[in-house]
Amino acid sequence: MKDSMEDHTSRKDELLDKAILSLNEWKELVMLAPKLIRSAPQYIKDCLEYYGMEHENRFGRRYTTLKALQLSDKPDERLVGHGFIQARLYEILTTLCRDNSKMILLVGPNGSAKSTFWNALGYALEQYSKTPEGARYLIEWVFPHDEDEGKRVGFATALEEIDEDFTFAFSDDEKLDKIVDDAACSPAWLYEMEARKKYFGQSPAKYLLDNTLSPQAYKILQEIINVYKTKKRVRTEYSPDEVLKLAARHIRIRRTYISKTYQEGIAVIDPGHNPIHMTQKARQQYYFQRKKYPYLLKNIELPELGGPLTKAANGMLVMEDSLEGILQFVSQFFNDKRKINIDGERYTLDIMIAGSINPEKFNLLKQDPEYNRFRTRLEIINVPYLLDYSEEASIYKNKIDDLRQYYHIAPHTEDLFGLFCVMCRLEPIMHNRDYSGYEQDEELLKLKDKLKQFSALDKAKLYQQRRVPEEVANQHKLSTEQQAVINRNLEAIYHEWWSEGRSYNFSYREVDAILDRAMIDAPQGFLSPISLMKKLHDVIQNEHEDYPFLKASSQDYEKLLKLLDEEYFRIINREMRDVFRLDYEAQIIDQIESYLVKGLRTLYLDQGKIKDQGGNDITQIFLREREQLIFGKTLDATERQKFWYDFSAKVQPGRSTSENIRSIFETQIAQARDRMYQEKRKDISQKLDDMLRYLEGARLELLTPEEQHEIRDNVDKLLSKQYNTDSAHELLGYLRSHLDRLVQS
Repeated sequence: MKDSMEDHTSRKDELLDKAILSLNEWKELVMLAPKLIRSAPQYIKDCLEYYGMEHENRFGRRYTTLKALQLSDKPDERLVGHGFIQARLYEILTTLCRDNSKMILLVGPNGSAKSTFWNALGYALEQYSKTPEGARYLIEWVFPHDEDEGKRVGFATALEEIDEDFTFAFSDDEKLDKIVDDAACSPAWLYEMEARKKYFGQSPAKYLLDNTLSPQAYKILQEIINVYKTKKRVRTEYSPDEVLKLAARHIRIRRTYISKTYQEGIAVIDPGHNPIHMTQKARQQYYFQRKKYPYLLKNIELPELGGPLTKAANGMLVMEDSLEGILQFVSQFFNDKRKINIDGERYTLDIMIAGSINPEKFNLLKQDPEYNRFRTRLEIINVPYLLDYSEEASIYKNKIDDLRQYYHIAPHTEDLFGLFCVMCRLEPIMHNRDYSGYEQDEELLKLKDKLKQFSALDKAKLYQQRRVPEEVANQHKLSTEQQAVINRNLEAIYHEWWSEGRSYNFSYREVDAILDRAMIDAPQGFLSPISLMKKLHDVIQNEHEDYPFLKASSQDYEKLLKLLDEEYFRIINREMRDVFRLDYEAQIIDQIESYLVKGLRTLYLDQGKIKDQGGNDITQIFLREREQLIFGKTLDATERQKFWYDFSAKVQPGRSTSENIRSIFETQIAQARDRMYQEKRKDISQKLDDMLRYLEGARLELLTPEEQHEIRDNVDKLLSKQYNTDSAHELLGYLRSHLDRLVQS
């Protein structure tokens, strides 16, 4: 049994390695690998499954990552994010595999990755077609040149004289005339229905039995059979095996590959074109290498289908941006089970039809009298802009990485651009009067006043982290329990604004242009968040007439820029604390631990006095010094006792003392840190001046060797964070003029 399975696998691999097969070899192959007979939607679904997928739940919905859509190195062929859309595509494909009777239409604003979506899928299909699992096969009819082989080649006067194994499939191309199947018919359709059931019973029955040969292939097949049976007096009974056996020697099965560039297996139609008008049938006779037509087919006239429909046969047809004029075609094509009439000939084409359109054009489309019939044949996928700014930033990173080959790019540039674009797409929480999602959510309703205060920046962070970020919780003074309530009910918040990201706004196209212009305007030849915000401000203030969404949008873009500036300062505050050794948090936590363990515990638990190593009472000095550091004042007995009881009540077993302190006294730590920054303000200002002078080439002779070493060390730290001397100088000058904000928490 095991040996038999290994033999089958070995034989299957051997056949899959061949570029050309005879019909009998192809039949043997698909009997070993039945899934090679499959519809266009099934082929696409198999491709997605071949490269793998990941599923997770986000905001109560399935979020899917189809790895096939991230294969390409080109930005316009690699999909970023859109996990909800990917999940929807996979679900629709599962339905189309049973009945390919609908068009998939992506509806979304300009720049929302609709074209990228289909480009990424097209690239994946190209790569999949090169794998054994993605093998595709095409029928070629082959005939020997008459003067080379003689008119008697392949003809016999009696059935028993026919060599059943003889085939022209492997003959030299130079000695053959070929006719390539014009509709990408599956070789399975060469067989009669009973033979299909007999040989290919494990393949999808509906696809196998519902499809027929193209008029061209049917005429060629019937003529060959007639010549052998009638004109050459070959005797045969009319059975599925025997009838096709007569023509099999003239059939070659060739491995084919998908190519979007050369429109093989994928066809893309430009806006406004109707594929039925672009697909024409030619009735001129074939001109081969030495004769006008093969001798065997001299008595028939053959049609030849050409155009996007035949290019997309057994593959995908993509209609971009505009669907005017094709509603009738799509609805008729699917209502008639994918059959079309071309110049009196009836064609059955296996095509997955896809398209994309923006909402404005889609609304116009709905006014067409044909729309109601068309709508029943649509599966609409709404494609909004991304709402996760880390995903948005990863798109811009491709552009910025290209710029890095020629220019310096300061840290955080793409991250802040991604954040700004996402903020432009968001709506405030609990401001939608038509939304009923909160009515049954008593937990969130209790937090209504706090949630209404969330800014677009807060909401963007909420969407990106899928929980309440620490800095947002601190800003709005949310308790641990309140954070847990919001985290449990994110689905209700996410679904409040179904239109978020669906209106035309800042997209990659605008970002791409703004990045280029920011580089042109940058005086030092580098791009930074500072120059970026200046350029955004210029666009919003001075060029709003050039961007229709800036005129139509209700967003306060200036307010969003201020939020962006605040976030930038939060980021550089963290960096500068490292550069200037201003991160006093660990020191503060150590002092609080000493205050609690050595001080208050001695007072309230041990009922004793705080003493030094010599046994002297230092209670008042000990408490005063630490309270000034922690609270900025000396506490009275009541305040001191409350602080101790708060700690005792909230401490969690299993955590270290410092971990409990960090969790319980987060507010006190932040306030103490801010006081220490303020105390160091004059020192920071002088260091900024010295660092600027050092970057300008000054020798700093007035500083002590220790001070000079510190300045050089500070600059080196800044450069180690991927700044160069120019961008570091710009940043330090910016900080010097905003010193009051730098020393804030």
